[in-house]
Amino acid sequence: MHTQGYPNKFLFIDNAHILEMINLQRTVNQAVKHPAPIMRLDSPWDQDTDMLGGMNVLYDDQEGIFKTWYRVRHYAG
Repeated sequence: MHTQGYPNKFLFIDNAHILEMINLQRTVNQAVKHPAPIMRLDSPWDQDTDMLGGMNVLYDDQEGIFKTWYRVRHYAG
């Protein structure tokens, strides 16, 4: 994999592809918090005691899109 002069940034979760690169400079950037929630419990069936949890984002190669799976937990008061 040769990326010399390539202007884009990539997120690597593991080092599998990185190990083969030559003259690679790895930079870790500070995370930036989004100013507003990107997922909300705002459906008619959601309750005030519900909470989001167990989120996972995966890339679907066949459809060429990212998909999010998540769980909503209801805590009875």
